[in-house]
Amino acid sequence: MPTKTMTEPMTAVACCAAFYEQDWVQPVLGESFHPGGTDLSARLVRELHLPPKSRVLDVACGIGTTARLMADEYGLDVVGLDASAANVAKAENVVGASAAITATFVTGDAAALPFPDDSFDAVVCECAVSTFADQARVVAEFARVLKPGGVVGISDMVIEGELPRTSPG
Repeated sequence: MPTKTMTEPMTAVACCAAFYEQDWVQPVLGESFHPGGTDLSARLVRELHLPPKSRVLDVACGIGTTARLMADEYGLDVVGLDASAANVAKAENVVGASAAITATFVTGDAAALPFPDDSFDAVVCECAVSTFADQARVVAEFARVLKPGGVVGISDMVIEGELPRTSPG
């Protein structure tokens, strides 16, 4: 299979996935690859007010840090989804080493979630919606897989004002 070269365009999602797959990233950035770390993740989960055993989809789960936190500390039934098969494998390896954590992981596309309608009580997505090319489609997928009355928790980075101008070249 041909590999991408630096001259080929890469989507933001593919770029982020390729970056986070690198073996040196976790030792440098730690377990959580987003601003606010696990403290922000825990705050987001608490704000959802989910009862134990609620079924939660963690979109763009990376190596599964938030999914594990939700399963271990909040007793939630979590499915983590990431575009990177390598990150999903890392998440599965950690969970496989701990019988106490009840999270599962799948490789998939946030714009075409591989789950039936009305599958989850909540969807969580941290620091990733901004990377999706078709954000409206992704959010529509969140709504599709949510059960009636389900909730969505999103944390992301935003910029206030206009984007800075870049010069060509």
